[in-house]
Amino acid sequence: MNRGQYLAVEMYGYSYDYYQDKVDIRHERFTKYMPEDIRILEKSLDEGIADAELAKRLEIPVEDIDNFKKAYYRAKYVVDTKNAGEAFKNSLRLTLKNHIDQEAFNEESIEALVEQILYRTTDFAYLLRNENKTISDYSPDFRYGDLYSN
Repeated sequence: MNRGQYLAVEMYGYSYDYYQDKVDIRHERFTKYMPEDIRILEKSLDEGIADAELAKRLEIPVEDIDNFKKAYYRAKYVVDTKNAGEAFKNSLRLTLKNHIDQEAFNEESIEALVEQILYRTTDFAYLLRNENKTISDYSPDFRYGDLYSN
C-alpha cells in the first residue's frame, strides 16, 4: 500500500490486512475513491481553503468536516512515523485516549478496548512483514524508549 492508502486505512477504521485484501482485488473504493479523498484533503489543507469549500470538494456535509480533519490528523500521527514500532506505539496511544475519552470502564468497554488493541497488534504485524522485521527488532525501543538509539 502507499501512504495515501495507509492514511485511508486509519481514517476510515479498517485493518491493514483487510484494506490490503481490497487493494489486491483492485476494489475501486479502496484503490481510487478513498485515496482520492486523502489527496483532496491534503491539497486543500495545504491551500488553507475554508471548510465549506473543503466539504464541497469532498462531497460531504460541512458539519462533518471538523471530524474528518481530526481523523486525518490522527491518521498522520500513526502513518507518518519512522518505522512500524513508532506507528504501533502511536496507534495504541490514540486507541487508549479515545477509549478513556469515550467510555466508562466496565466489563463491556474493557472487552471493546481489548478488541481494538488486538486490531492494532495485527496492524503492527502487517507493518513488520512489510519491513521484514520481527517484534524482537523493536524490543529495545519498547523497553527503553528514547534512551535507546539504533
